[in-house]
Amino acid sequence: PVRRSGVPRAAAPMLVSAVLVGLGSAAFWTFAVDRVRRAGLDPAAGRALLGVAGISSLLSIGAADLINRLGARRTFVLSALLQAAATATIGLAAHSLLAVLAAAATFGTTYNTVVVITVLWGARLSADRPSAGVAAAAGANAIGLLAGALAGGIIADALGLSATLIIGGAILLFTIPLAPRASVIRREITPRPATEGRPPQPPTAEIRACWNR
Repeated sequence: PVRRSGVPRAAAPMLVSAVLVGLGSAAFWTFAVDRVRRAGLDPAAGRALLGVAGISSLLSIGAADLINRLGARRTFVLSALLQAAATATIGLAAHSLLAVLAAAATFGTTYNTVVVITVLWGARLSADRPSAGVAAAAGANAIGLLAGALAGGIIADALGLSATLIIGGAILLFTIPLAPRASVIRREITPRPATEGRPPQPPTAEIRACWNR
């Protein structure tokens, strides 16, 4: 069944997953810099953390190739595990610049990869109105980020920044049982057209997003 919003009831796991990704990720985006500074590293380390996370997020451009090789489910699970580990690392090893930068690079790449998969997942579930599925996935993630920042502030006041980041990493692990069970990006084989004086060339593989199916 499809609701008036264009998002089917079967999208519940995707929406819950998107909210959880936002909740867990909020710990990193909101508190990682403060955690690093309070651990005794130079203030520049906090700026470097965000810079590395931002730059490494560009690597998620290759998410389609990774999904094509591993499948959406395996890519999602692997990314969620690494993202959780990176978040917890900031909580546990914020005194080590090497660990902080490695965690930032890992988080930036895997966060965007998980978001890409979730958005494609939403679009596939709402095949008739893919834009509704994309909006639902992005909106659920945004709700999680906002709620996570607010809840994280309460937890940080009560338990400290380290515990907040560790809890954020633990929340990300709860997305793993909700990982998509079908590929949201498929490989299509498209033959190359014949050109003058040349026969048709061997087919090439093209990545097609689910809403183009």
